[in-house]
Amino acid sequence: MAGLRNDAAPTCPECAADPAFLAKNTGVVTGIQGPDGDQPAQFGEVVSWTVTKDSASDSARKFVEYFMTEGYVDWLSIAPEGRLPVRAGTADNPTEYADKWKTMPAGVDKKEPLGNFYSEDVLSVLEQGPDELKRWGITQGQGDLVGAALGELPIAKAVSDVTSGGVDPETAAKQAADSLKSIKDSLQ
Repeated sequence: MAGLRNDAAPTCPECAADPAFLAKNTGVVTGIQGPDGDQPAQFGEVVSWTVTKDSASDSARKFVEYFMTEGYVDWLSIAPEGRLPVRAGTADNPTEYADKWKTMPAGVDKKEPLGNFYSEDVLSVLEQGPDELKRWGITQGQGDLVGAALGELPIAKAVSDVTSGGVDPETAAKQAADSLKSIKDSLQ
């Protein structure tokens, strides 16, 4: 939305004069409450590191420790527009990683810090997102279904179908639910 990618440049009338117009004038909604919910929810995925029992444990542990400390900022900087700092900082500097994330160059063809386009309010809402994150399916005891659904991506397909105008939201939701039920049935 900030005009940092040539093949996906914003095309609004105001964007001709300011390619970052959409980013500067867009808010962010993190939690959405459905008709059956009693509070807003947001779902996401957190990159996790695991040292398996049959690995070279000492080397693997050192690798994980590096990426969670010294290497964390470098890892975030690979794609700051698509990664949020789940670790805000260290014990000595509780906002170190979050503060650096806001200043990281983001983009593809043109790179600029996210803070050049998004207000502090928007960045703060995004930053707080991982604190409220619920891993879809995991907290409901459906981790096996989540893993199996990754091959077919029925929810992503439903979102794509709706946003492309292919189907209405109700039909897409029903198709996704039917697909997930079929996947779940195949697991038993």
